[in-house]
Amino acid sequence: MKQKENRLLGLMNKYQHKQPGELYSCDELSMKKYRLREKIQFVQRNKKGLNLSDNDVERVIYILKSVKDLRLLYRGCKWETIVLAIMVAVKEESTGSLVTFRDYKIIKQYKLKERIYATVISRLWKLERKNKPISEIDHLKGSSNPAMTW
Repeated sequence: MKQKENRLLGLMNKYQHKQPGELYSCDELSMKKYRLREKIQFVQRNKKGLNLSDNDVERVIYILKSVKDLRLLYRGCKWETIVLAIMVAVKEESTGSLVTFRDYKIIKQYKLKERIYATVISRLWKLERKNKPISEIDHLKGSSNPAMTW
């Protein structure tokens, strides 16, 4: 009986700690950082596909850091598609013109549809408004529909 307990305790100690050669730890905070880095690298790799400037890339990264869970924006598609929708929105805002979806190979590659894009952007706008309510200054200026602040 004593041997069995010692063996079980040894196994518990073995698997509670990081083993040599283990690539990633199971710590939740480090996994969140890893996933955020993965999304940022996706933006950096694919910025040429949408002709984004460095300023636009910084704005996309800011949005990714402010949204804690991308599944809140759209549950039915991959995170790459959601990040691409955010990239398209930032491009449209910086250029002032609409993006034609059929003109970009990257949009076809990640299967971003206009319906998904519209849902992601509207939910992103709702999240921003929920987290940053209209200040008194905006209310005093009389702006009934303040623009997005990203």
